[in-house]
Amino acid sequence: MLWTLTICLAVFIVGAEASNVLEVFLIRDALHAGTTGYGIVSAVAGCGLLAGSIAATRLSSPARRVTVLLTCLVATAAVITADGLAPTLTALAALAAVGGFSNGLINATFGAVFVQRVRDSDRGRTGATLNALTRTASLAALALGALAGPLIGPRTAITALGATTLLLLAVLVPRTTNQLRRAASPPALTTPAVP
Repeated sequence: MLWTLTICLAVFIVGAEASNVLEVFLIRDALHAGTTGYGIVSAVAGCGLLAGSIAATRLSSPARRVTVLLTCLVATAAVITADGLAPTLTALAALAAVGGFSNGLINATFGAVFVQRVRDSDRGRTGATLNALTRTASLAALALGALAGPLIGPRTAITALGATTLLLLAVLVPRTTNQLRRAASPPALTTPAVP
């Protein structure tokens, strides 16, 4: 289940970080808000991120952490889609608060899920592999954002990135949820054969 969850995270990272590359152009070129507007949106997102991280401390059940993580991946992808459609800076700032909160929960819960799901003896190797995968996703996101923005414009590119991320997560999240259910359910008892 951890690997499916990691693939969900990698898909999310590509969509989220590629849209981050384009956000400054959305604010400057589409919303005509300039650097002050970018600073406001970033500050609001940072406050949401902090609040989400604090909220994650109240999650005590491992299964609940996974559920919240998956829900927040989908919710943040929906926010990215809406970012591209935001008509004003105020609307974008409101979305940044929601996305920041959700992202804070993602950052805090994934680490906890990782620690709980990996044996101590495998943690270093598994952590290095996960880090390589997520950093590769980040690099791909930078390239994707740099290519998509000039080709189709920041507004369309952000909306497309969010929608594509949502579609991919719609395939991956149910698989991860099913794996979680199977791992949580006790094995079926077998009735001994009657001689």
